Amino acid sequence: GVPFVWTDTTKTAFQVLKQQLISAPVLALPDFQQRFIIETDASDRGIGAILQQQGHPIAFMSKALSPRYQGLSTYEKEYLAIVVAVDQWRPYLQHAEFDILTDQKSLTHLEEQRLTTPWQQKAFTKLLGLRYRIRYKKGVENTGADALSRSNTQDTLFTVSSCQPAWLEDVISSYNNNTMRHGCWNNCQYAMIPKVASLFSKEFFDSEAESGWEGVHKSNKKLYQPSTTALWEVIQGSR
Repeated sequence: GVPFVWTDTTKTAFQVLKQQLISAPVLALPDFQQRFIIETDASDRGIGAILQQQGHPIAFMSKALSPRYQGLSTYEKEYLAIVVAVDQWRPYLQHAEFDILTDQKSLTHLEEQRLTTPWQQKAFTKLLGLRYRIRYKKGVENTGADALSRSNTQDTLFTVSSCQPAWLEDVISSYNNNTMRHGCWNNCQYAMIPKVASLFSKEFFDSEAESGWEGVHKSNKKLYQPSTTALWEVIQGSR
């Protein structure tokens, strides 16, 4: 690309731009006695438009194109930009005639063209009942809408992390240190925790199914401590 040179001219332009951005009014209020003008443009990945009066912007529109619409032709993308902009600002436009500026010259004769696809025909229905005039504007002059049509592709840095309760390590270590670990736990119908006081309390208070205190009798039923008979049945059934 062309190298950027910081000169007195570019410095002055930068200062003027900053002043314009913070100077009121940034956006003008609509005047329904004046003619509305829409500038539209489309790129490979998005569409953009500006609603203005007498050269002063009233509203901006910028939308990314889904993969479905990214496959459209240049003509259809420019056509889509017009349809979406008009549909979004319809309350401003339906009362009087307005102008549409586009750098797709073939669209200036839209009403005289034969719409060949169902999508084009359906999109055209959004323009019915409105009074408008489509005019051509060179692409090099249509800079505002062009900038709005181009998505800002900035790299995003992120990291993927997962949380794991620290008490799970206590459960694992308690299994290894428990004398009844040899296959018995795997054959039970219940999720069993080794008989360690700290683990019982954590399971009771942290589990979604067992959390909360409902009194001695109800809460006691939530806890399962296998008896010798129950374990013996498991052992016999696993043989």
